[in-house]
Amino acid sequence: MSNAAFVIEIDEQTVGLAVRDGGRYRFIAAIPALNALDRSLHPSFKAAKRAAAAMLRGLTEQRVGGMPAFAR
Repeated sequence: MSNAAFVIEIDEQTVGLAVRDGGRYRFIAAIPALNALDRSLHPSFKAAKRAAAAMLRGLTEQRVGGMPAFAR
């Protein structure tokens, strides 16, 4: 089986790769902000991209206004 790799871009920035791993996709982080997701497995390319987008959204929300999103 091929280990094809697909680039994951969010807002025109490359944030990682999704590498086919059996019937799933392994996320490989391209930016330090997503290191927590590095090597995680996802059922599809779209699921890997959604996980990266959600993590970036969460990091952005935590920084808005200098306080965590839940404290606003």
